[in-house]
Amino acid sequence: MQAKDADGAWIEPFDPKEYGKHFVEATSWIFSFFVPHDPAGLAAAMGGEAALDEKLDAFFAEGEFDISNQPSFHIPWLYGRAGRADKAQDKVQETLATRLGAKENGLPGNDDASAMSAWYVLNALGLFPRSPGDGVWELGAPIFARVTLWLPTSADAKLGRELVIEGPGIGANSAGKVVHVDSATLRGHPLAQLRVNHRALTKGGLLRLQ
Repeated sequence: MQAKDADGAWIEPFDPKEYGKHFVEATSWIFSFFVPHDPAGLAAAMGGEAALDEKLDAFFAEGEFDISNQPSFHIPWLYGRAGRADKAQDKVQETLATRLGAKENGLPGNDDASAMSAWYVLNALGLFPRSPGDGVWELGAPIFARVTLWLPTSADAKLGRELVIEGPGIGANSAGKVVHVDSATLRGHPLAQLRVNHRALTKGGLLRLQ
């Protein structure tokens, strides 16, 4: 992504690593991936899934991933839409182990509306809403071997229905240890991909991550 001026001309000189000048609280590198609602379109614009995978590799290799602010939150999960769910899990697990945690300096940035806390909690559960409006949860490796969530059963939010998540817990301090989830079942039924529909998930039952 590159900025234009009021007359529609590209603004030069252009540095994709320049922070905050033409991109709010981020860089061109980060906003070039800010298409959470259409990863297929993003991949097509870049030349296909292999090209998206290569571009993500370069993004992380250049140290451009910034977990301290919201525009980067979804980017590791784009690997899954480039056919590399293993790399998505690698980046998420590395971030959970080295950048966030349950300690006084456990959040690397401003916890705007608890967004960063939510990123930590959801990824620790092995779940992430890459694009919340599409009603799909991406699946990864939780840090826990088993966790139970009590889901509301009606509009008055009474707790009753349970969602149990079982998986190969990676541990809260697992730097260097990588666990890949490559299949999942929900209430005993295999999921075709490492993602699950929100409505199916909120019916509760056992989500088993293999």
